[in-house]
Amino acid sequence: MNSDFYRRSVDSLQRIYAIIVALAITHAISVVFLDNGQLGNRQDIIKYLPQFFTFSIIIVPFFHGMNRHLDRCYIEKGSKPLNFALLIDFVIFFVESMILFALAGTLKSPELNYVIVLVILLGFDTIWGFVSHCIHYRKFEGPIIWGIINLISIIIILLIFFFKFFNIDKTWLVFIIAAARTIADYIFCWHFYFPDTTQ
Repeated sequence: MNSDFYRRSVDSLQRIYAIIVALAITHAISVVFLDNGQLGNRQDIIKYLPQFFTFSIIIVPFFHGMNRHLDRCYIEKGSKPLNFALLIDFVIFFVESMILFALAGTLKSPELNYVIVLVILLGFDTIWGFVSHCIHYRKFEGPIIWGIINLISIIIILLIFFFKFFNIDKTWLVFIIAAARTIADYIFCWHFYFPDTTQ
């Protein structure tokens, strides 16, 4: 009975998250590439490509990681999770999906607005990563590693934007950091994302 309850609850949360993420992707495409339903100005599109690429490369591990976390903790795990854990995850992932949607809406905003929303997203996920590690995990895996990678990314992004160390386009630097963050995520959490099902 408990197993069916968690499976149904997790499935509902994954569906809600998937819908909002799909809306965020649609919104991002609309903001950057379309103007009143028509293909936008080419110069404008080129100008905002770094923000769009950053959004695209961030949303993949956020979506993939959320689904793996829910499967790992509520479907694959043998032991019964804490009663309040699923509620916490529901609230966290619902809020994160809304922040992702908000990030999509800032892709043509002043770059500082866009960066603030990105930092809020990474910061929120960092806090959740450490809390989730304490609730669900005993080994050094998944969320705790995401938290560390996010924290390093936040520090570098803030240094770029608030100190005059660089003279090149900061939006491309943020994209490079986002790309490095996603690559590091998959390198260090490969077995979490793609568990060995033969064992």
